Amino acid sequence: MIRVLSGHSNAVRAVAISPDDTWIATASSDGTARLWNSDGTPCATLTDHTKTVYGVAISSDGTWLATAGHDGTARLWNSNGIDVTDSTLSYSGIRCVFSADCQHLLLTAKHGYSLISVPNQKNIELVSHTEWVNALAISPDGTWLATGSDDGTTPGSGLSGRGLALSA
Repeated sequence: MIRVLSGHSNAVRAVAISPDDTWIATASSDGTARLWNSDGTPCATLTDHTKTVYGVAISSDGTWLATAGHDGTARLWNSNGIDVTDSTLSYSGIRCVFSADCQHLLLTAKHGYSLISVPNQKNIELVSHTEWVNALAISPDGTWLATGSDDGTTPGSGLSGRGLALSA
């Protein structure tokens, strides 16, 4: 059965499904992210971004949700849609992905990426690129990461000293 999720007022930019298949998160050009039950009923509208939300990710244990937007911010939420971002820290990003162990959040931005420790919300690595970072992934075992940038380079080491760049 196909279900239509109606609620965003502009284009949907990203979708994530919880590991237990009970809820879905969407990100939109309307500046919101939304949470939905698997039956298509809305659960929450996340409104802390002020511009397009390009990225959404759900941690592998289903307890965390991350959003990243064109407003230059990234937010961390619990699975009920409550913003738990440490307000003293500033994250930027347009794409986001959690490590399999849920301990790290990788965020891309215009000229680089940030690696955030999820439990204490500390930025543990910030790596510069000269062009947009458009794609990212963390290996399933959490030991290395890959970025795809318009400049084709990875000037930093990533997780455990291993990094890979995919040229445009």
